[in-house]
Amino acid sequence: MQATMTEEQALRESVSDSWWMVLIWGIASIALGLFLLFSPGMTTVVLVQFMAAYWLVGGVIDVFGSLRHREKRGWGWKLVGAIVGIIAGFLVLINPMTGAWLAATFALYLLAFTAIMNGFVNIFFGNSVRTGAGGGWSWGSFFLGVLQLIVGFYLLFNPLPGVLALAWIIGIVLIVFGVMGVFFSFQIKGLANA
Repeated sequence: MQATMTEEQALRESVSDSWWMVLIWGIASIALGLFLLFSPGMTTVVLVQFMAAYWLVGGVIDVFGSLRHREKRGWGWKLVGAIVGIIAGFLVLINPMTGAWLAATFALYLLAFTAIMNGFVNIFFGNSVRTGAGGGWSWGSFFLGVLQLIVGFYLLFNPLPGVLALAWIIGIVLIVFGVMGVFFSFQIKGLANA
């Protein structure tokens, strides 16, 4: 019984020390979401520049790390990946608008192809994928698949509105998750104080 109380106390102390990190994450998500809603172009450019700087610095560190550990298997592939990261980071930092446009376009086409593939799976395999081989067929899965195909083909053949809407969609998702994070942080704090 004493061991259980000690474990419970340790868990409460751990939670009480970390609830504020969840709160900060939630507030940062809300702020980033608002920036994406009200200034999507500039926010996307800034985010892509941070990503490019990360690639550049990470690539330089990986070059030295792979050269230092040449005895390890696969060091050459790590070196090649590091050089590609340096080049990509440098090119995006030189021309941030093009980098932001390419990143958003890549994400959009990835979403479009994923929606199309999921649409076909839902239409033709429906409920059997979710419940096993003998699961039967579902109208819900069929209509979901049709909707996924419509969205996927729309994004594929109309990329400009999709790219513009992508920042807003991500902004809304970030705001929702941020609000949930703030709410959850206070729940954690309440549990820790109980």
